[in-house]
Amino acid sequence: MTLETTKQTDQQEQAPAVPDGMESIESLFVRLDVPKWQAKALMVHEGWSQGKAMTEKQFKAALKKFLGAPIGGEKS
Repeated sequence: MTLETTKQTDQQEQAPAVPDGMESIESLFVRLDVPKWQAKALMVHEGWSQGKAMTEKQFKAALKKFLGAPIGGEKS
């Protein structure tokens, strides 16, 4: 086993399993070209932690809601 193979195996073991039809929010941020500041703000706003998995449709709905929210936050 080479060092490169060991690195790949370690990365595969560290990546959490994502259910079929879902994707991690981190990969959705990258794939949908969400700016880093927006990604962090959305995570805080929604109470998401790293590795959260969801469908693209769920993600886009949450992003749309976040982008339409008042700057001071949503009113109760």
